[in-house]
Amino acid sequence: MEQWELIMDINVKSVFLGTKLPLPYFRSNGGGSIVNISSIAGLKGSSGAGAYTSSKGAVRLLTKASAVDYGKDNIRVNSVHPGFIITPMSKAYMEDEKMSQWFLAQTALPRVGQAVEVAEAVLFLASDASSYITGIELPVDGGVTAK
Repeated sequence: MEQWELIMDINVKSVFLGTKLPLPYFRSNGGGSIVNISSIAGLKGSSGAGAYTSSKGAVRLLTKASAVDYGKDNIRVNSVHPGFIITPMSKAYMEDEKMSQWFLAQTALPRVGQAVEVAEAVLFLASDASSYITGIELPVDGGVTAK
């Protein structure tokens, strides 16, 4: 129960607060954009990760509900769903030959992603270039969810 609550606090409550707290500012300024970070685990199940996948699925649907609720205020809400991305936390897994081969077998592209590729997707959704986009889930996953 402690682990479940910790994961939900980190992955769901934080997104709830990150959505709720800027609303008055966005409303007073005529709109805004919120980009939530989920995971490909929020788009499809993953063995042995029930709490994590549940939390990331909650982020996905909280994003959609928020897009519907706040669209009337010209506030856009979208989610980004990273796949296998090299980060300081995942670097050891990515460098392990056996794990690296497993990651690559899951993707359509012949490589894992870079953090900057996720950042660029977030920047797009936060910018005016996506001014008519709300409520979407954007996988940045090298095609994992396409397979």
